[in-house]
Amino acid sequence: MPRFAVALARLHREPVGVATAIVTDAQAGLCVGIFGVAVLQHARRQGMGTALVSWLLALAFDQGVALAHLNPNDETAARLYARLGFRETLGLDVYSDL
Repeated sequence: MPRFAVALARLHREPVGVATAIVTDAQAGLCVGIFGVAVLQHARRQGMGTALVSWLLALAFDQGVALAHLNPNDETAARLYARLGFRETLGLDVYSDL
């Protein structure tokens, strides 16, 4: 998997959603962060967000990633991630050197 991947969802050939994966390899080993998941209003509740995140996770795990992390910015995103099996973990901080 490249260190940076973008998934694009289409509905009837129209782009309606996007998500980004960033792979890091530092002290925690291979990890993937899923960010910027967005689906246009008229395409929501059709599985687009789930498909985007699931595809990026499968791609990352197939390449040896051991840990996935994300940061939901609202309750809708948190529910999506919970349906995919993610759980909030207190005390886990992710740092990035820029």
